[in-house]
Amino acid sequence: MGFVTGKSPVPMTAAAVVVAASIFLVDAVLPLGVAGGVPYVALVLMGVWFPRAGHTYVLAAAGSVLTVAGYFASPEGGTFWVVMTNRALALFAIWITAFLIASRKRFENQLLLARATLEDEVAKRVDQLMASETRFRAVTQSAQDAIITVDRAGRIVQWNHGAQSLFGYDDADIVGKPVTTLIPERYRDAHAAGFERVMAGGERRLLAPVEVEAVGGDGVEFPVELTISAWNSGDQRYVSSIMRDIRERRRAEAELHKLSQTVEQNPNLIFITDTNGVIEYANDMFYEITGYSPEEVIGKNPGIIKSGRTPVSVYESLWTTLLAGEVWNGELEDRCKDGRIFWASATITPIRSKDGVVTHYFASHTDITVRKDAERMMRDATAQATIANRAKTDLLANMSHELRTPLNAIIGFSSTIKEEVFGPIGHAKYTEYLDDIHNSGQHLLNLINDILDVSAIEAGAVTLNETEIDVPGVVDASIRIVHHRAVKGQVAVASRLNGGMPRVIADERRLKQILLNLLSNAVKFTPEGGTVTVDAAVADDGALSLSIADTGIGMDAGELEKALSKFGQVDSGLDRKHEGTGLGLPLTIGLVERHGCTFGIESEKGRGTRVTITFPKDRVVRPAG
Repeated sequence: MGFVTGKSPVPMTAAAVVVAASIFLVDAVLPLGVAGGVPYVALVLMGVWFPRAGHTYVLAAAGSVLTVAGYFASPEGGTFWVVMTNRALALFAIWITAFLIASRKRFENQLLLARATLEDEVAKRVDQLMASETRFRAVTQSAQDAIITVDRAGRIVQWNHGAQSLFGYDDADIVGKPVTTLIPERYRDAHAAGFERVMAGGERRLLAPVEVEAVGGDGVEFPVELTISAWNSGDQRYVSSIMRDIRERRRAEAELHKLSQTVEQNPNLIFITDTNGVIEYANDMFYEITGYSPEEVIGKNPGIIKSGRTPVSVYESLWTTLLAGEVWNGELEDRCKDGRIFWASATITPIRSKDGVVTHYFASHTDITVRKDAERMMRDATAQATIANRAKTDLLANMSHELRTPLNAIIGFSSTIKEEVFGPIGHAKYTEYLDDIHNSGQHLLNLINDILDVSAIEAGAVTLNETEIDVPGVVDASIRIVHHRAVKGQVAVASRLNGGMPRVIADERRLKQILLNLLSNAVKFTPEGGTVTVDAAVADDGALSLSIADTGIGMDAGELEKALSKFGQVDSGLDRKHEGTGLGLPLTIGLVERHGCTFGIESEKGRGTRVTITFPKDRVVRPAG
């Protein structure tokens, strides 16, 4: 049973009135003992056809009124208590029936409302699902990646535009075909095994994308990034795959790897900093050369390799250039972790983002220590060459005078003798000239010997004939040789050596040559009335020192340096006061060092010079006993 909502209750009311009147007439005609209020239940039952539950209660109220009215309108008859019980039961039945019908109508109304609500919700969900499916299809079709769905049999059932673009197949050409069409033949067995596991429920999704090879409609293989997931629709199981073309990424990765390897394997120190100068990356060569570890470098300032010897102005120029967005080139002195200093040719380049903003700095330091050492050696060699060239010039000037003077004498005097200017040979003047010729030749020989000795020393070709030598005896013999010049210059030469001093192991001729050079210089550069003194002393360690001191003109530091150089003369020039080749001291030093001895010189301008030769203890022979 039921009712139709929205139908007008007027016809039903008229029918109820007719039924009520009919029942009342019957009730009024029959005696009380026969009639009763129960028939009025039929009136209440009509509430089933009324639209609302309240109508039922109205009919129950009308039936109740008519039941009471029928009691008074019916003819007398029957037992009083039976009649009253009958009427009371009639009223009870009327209201129970009304309550039941009203409850049913409320339940039916609620059920209809719920049904209508459910139908509305279902309709909304259907609309939402259709909209979602439409959006999903739109997204799927518009996706750049290939989205492919495969059924349990491994056939392609869905194919988006991305897949069409990637593989080159139209929907009509590929949908319904095995998915293995897109897989290189050598991988199809492995695919089949994995596909079976997924379809069996052993795997639902590859959480991490994998890189695999695919093959297009043109037969060309290419790499893709693959993500798959399995899903169910009813009793059907499907697998959806998302494939992304990674050919460009592979090329970019290969290019990036090549660039990174270029940087990593670069023989230069390379590091990258942020705009505040904090190191974010350094290559292996940086750690190898500097000795630092990555933990000691990353996050630090490049100041960790500053030596402190590079001028501040260089760094000021560096930052001025970088802040202007330009590349800086220069040379720096870097310091390793162990304190070793090395020269670096540095290039620092700003790194810009796509919009041109400087985000980092790229620094490359090339170790140029060898080159700097070579440059220094070249400068030194150039300086030495300049000195040697100047010495050559001095030598030529000196030699032109030193050689020309005795040669002129030799040629002039020999020509005079040859032409017998003073008459036949035998004249006393010729004897005097012969002495001059002899002395001039001897002087030339000495000059040539000095030059040859210096060359021999430099070539390491000097051979010593060593014996035990009596030092006082050699000193006295040397003094006698320079005695004539000393007397002529009014210079006193004296030896303070005694006969009890130890002997030394040396080449006697070379030792005498050393003493003669020193004594000759001392006499030459000591004014009239001055003195030259020879002293000796034995040190506690057994070494023997031999000193020649004079009260001559002396030298300052610059003059002393020049005097010690080859061909160097403090008083030089063609009109100089003192003649000489400038080889005396260099030759003497070479002979002293050849003996394994040490040479020392002290000089003070205007106060004189002291030269000390020290024989090591292994060359000193002490007397027996």
